[in-house]
Amino acid sequence: MINNKYLNDILSELPLNLKTNIDGYMRSIENSLDEIFLPFINNSKKNINKEIVDKFLFLILLRKIKATIKTQILILSNSLSISNKDIKNNFGFQTGKKIYSKSSKEFKELSKLEMEFDSLILKLDLNHYIYSSSPSNLLEILYEEL
Repeated sequence: MINNKYLNDILSELPLNLKTNIDGYMRSIENSLDEIFLPFINNSKKNINKEIVDKFLFLILLRKIKATIKTQILILSNSLSISNKDIKNNFGFQTGKKIYSKSSKEFKELSKLEMEFDSLILKLDLNHYIYSSSPSNLLEILYEEL
């Protein structure tokens, strides 16, 4: 687990496979903080403090959750688009006893999750952070706000 109670609380709410994936990513970011922050320390008179590190990690976590949701939707959408099977008049595919289609429960829930997440990001005015081009770009934005 990462060394931040607040982030661990967020991770604990996620499904196990998602939590494991994101936790590994967050630990690698956390272990690379010195390398990530070094260019900004050298090029700025501003210092790193716990507040900026915590904000950076929180936003990186949100970016990773967003990317993971989007990736799952893309995988399912692409799989559905190449599968032209008419399964009970629902174009999709079947894996075991599970049928996946644009009208399946899983696809609808995933789409709803993405909409709710995007809505929350907009409501909290975090979209410029979440849609920054890279962790380094995110850090630039955070440093500009100091």
